[in-house]
Amino acid sequence: MNNIYMKKVVLVALALVVVTAVAAGWFLTTYYARNQQDGYSGDFRGAVFQPPAKAPNFVLTDQDGREVRMSDLQGKAVVLTFLYTACPDVCPAIGGKFASLQEQFHSELDKKVKFLAISVDPEYDTAERIKEFNTKFAVDLTYLSGDKETLEPIWQSFGVAVQQVVANGTATTDVQHRDDEMPHPSALDYFVGHSNVVYLIDAEGMMKAVHLGNVWSPVDLLHDIRLLLT
Repeated sequence: MNNIYMKKVVLVALALVVVTAVAAGWFLTTYYARNQQDGYSGDFRGAVFQPPAKAPNFVLTDQDGREVRMSDLQGKAVVLTFLYTACPDVCPAIGGKFASLQEQFHSELDKKVKFLAISVDPEYDTAERIKEFNTKFAVDLTYLSGDKETLEPIWQSFGVAVQQVVANGTATTDVQHRDDEMPHPSALDYFVGHSNVVYLIDAEGMMKAVHLGNVWSPVDLLHDIRLLLT
């Protein structure tokens, strides 16, 4: 394994550490969070908002060109995460977990729960690529995007840090312009480090819990969704 390859791997790892720490720090310093460890007896398995917090409102566009407002989703439980379609690892894993949950519990979740993703790579996440992502992972996901100027304050309002890592070792919060016809660089040439979070929002639009990282299981998420619906 050559030094250039190792340098890229280290940069990606550092970016992930930074953005995860930023998100976790925001959450833990803004709200008292706790993880239930006593056999999950009735409480959320994710970290709990104490007290629950109103989900920030936004207006974004989904893969079918429709405007979606957070405020319009009241009446449904919302599962919200942040992804990008060219992600080589965590984003596909989250999409796969959502798909597994939807496949096994379709009748229970249908019309009661909305699965949302907000892009952290808006210039590359075109409607076509988003639809390809959803088809590839067989996931029913309303995948929202917009321009960077619109998305950046939304990322911040949810405590999501976004950092681009490119092949020459540069780390930046700016996603550089790419022509839509250009193939996306490989994971070693271009990586969007971002906070891995899944928010659980109840029918009144209140954030009740959050799963940090990617260690949760579909069973954990289903448990928490059921609590949102009670």
